[in-house]
Formats: sequence, structure tokens, C-alpha cells
Amino acid sequence: MIASSGALVLACGGSAPGAGGHPEGASAEPGYADEIEFTSVEDMELELETLDNEIAGLEAYLGANPDWSPPGAGDPDPRALLAAARATREGAASALAAADTSSAADSLRAAAARIEHAKRLLGVAEEMGIEFEPESLPPD
Repeated sequence: MIASSGALVLACGGSAPGAGGHPEGASAEPGYADEIEFTSVEDMELELETLDNEIAGLEAYLGANPDWSPPGAGDPDPRALLAAARATREGAASALAAADTSSAADSLRAAAARIEHAKRLLGVAEEMGIEFEPESLPPD
């Protein structure tokens, strides 16, 4: 799956829901989410479905672990990241419906990056079949 194949650590902040690109204060380093290419509208529709499934799965995980808290005091709550990912995903769907494939692609990449950040915070990335380069992981 495209969105579950890589990672980009992003801070959830300043970006308006549905906006693509990097949220304010986020790392501008290239990451897998920035490299996602869409060759057709069907690819984008598949990514919308993938994002829906990943968001639902992570929300279910959080629901099953209500006492979970972010690992660091400065880390965002993954619930906020998932809410931002859902809003950005909705922006992508709206852009796609309006035939604005460029904006849709940007929003899909941004939503995927937020989901990857939530996975890292939750420590479920490996459980979901994602492998990270050791130097890309946050320090313990």
C-alpha cells in the first residue's frame, strides 16, 4: 500500500485542513510521502480508500488503548494527527471531485505523512509492516 510503505516525520500544526505540503514547523526534508506519485485518477481513488482504512485502524488501536499517551512531552497527540489526516484526506477527495488532480495529489501526500507520524508515535509502524532506516527513528 502506498501510504503504509514509508515515513515522514511531521509535526501537526499550522496547515489548514485539506492543505497539501508540509504543515508549518514541519520537517522540509524529503520523505517517502513526498515521493508518492500518482499515475491516474484510479491511483488517487485507491489511495483515498487506503487512507480511510489506515485512519480507521489507528483510531481503533487508540480506542483499544485509551490510556496511551505520547512518548515525549513535546509530541503531538496522534488523535490530533489523525483528525488532521482525515481533514486533509477530505480535501483531497474534494479536489479530486473538482478534477484538481494536482491539489488532490498534494493533499494525499500530506495525509499520508500525518498518518505515518501517528504510526511512529504509537509505535505500530513495524506491526503494520513498515521498515524504517535506523537514522530516521527518533532518539530514545
